[in-house]
Amino acid sequence: MLTHSTYKWGAAILVSIGAGLFALYRGGVIGSRLSDAEAERNLEISTSLERGRDLYKPLSVKPIDSLPEASDTLAFVRDRLEIEHGELAAHTGASHDSIITESMEMLRRRFLENAPHSYLEWRQSLGYVSPDRAKLMRGGVPEEYQAIAGEPMSDAPEFEDVFRVFWNFANSFKTGLNKPVAFSGDAKSFVLSFGELKSLDGAMPEIEASRGTEFWNGHSRGALRLWQRPPVDFPEILARDGKVLIARFGMMIEYQSGDRRPFVFTHFYNPVDKRWWLRWVSTHSIDPNSPISSLEL
Repeated sequence: MLTHSTYKWGAAILVSIGAGLFALYRGGVIGSRLSDAEAERNLEISTSLERGRDLYKPLSVKPIDSLPEASDTLAFVRDRLEIEHGELAAHTGASHDSIITESMEMLRRRFLENAPHSYLEWRQSLGYVSPDRAKLMRGGVPEEYQAIAGEPMSDAPEFEDVFRVFWNFANSFKTGLNKPVAFSGDAKSFVLSFGELKSLDGAMPEIEASRGTEFWNGHSRGALRLWQRPPVDFPEILARDGKVLIARFGMMIEYQSGDRRPFVFTHFYNPVDKRWWLRWVSTHSIDPNSPISSLEL
């Protein structure tokens, strides 16, 4: 599923839960059917994609396995980082470092290691909560499971078993077409942009910075599925405080297909535990006519 120039939280929730279904429908596992409105919108997106390719082409890239070690991550990113609207987060007194280090560590653990068990343990060690059986039975997960595994999901599924099936499918989908293989380490190739969300149906704060909104946001984007969630989610903070502080950490990724697209980690701030929590990961400037894997995070 794609969202467009305004990225509503309500829509983003549906996208993140059903990201795998988007991959299955658009990728040909279940089948594809576009309405006239979708076809017209795809034409508009294609024009935007051409402009995006022109912006991304001059960037130099490094193999994904050359990501800096954890101890060197902050220094590496800071040298190439542009911060936008940092004044919005100044009152928190909380370090921005965790936004960068957690995002980069997720990239390393997900795409450099083929170890779903240790990946889930790492996420749990940070305090994220795995879905219970009731949640696994919703959001189209059983249907997706049967489509990719070729057999029904258990009526009493164990989360790690289900996650491993989706993890392996994402890795092998179209021979890894949508797997990140390289990243840009150029100047200003990383961005950290702060904003505020004041309603559940409000637009996601866009990234602009010096490279501009077309570079970072594109016209079409999709949220990847984050299976584990913060123990206190952003709607509770919004209901209590009337707003939520958002941080978007973006970088440029090259995929096995040869496409280059922004990869954005969206965090929110919980003022009670004074901590930033990762809530969404999205890939931008998607070609709606290309197969997209949900990647599973």
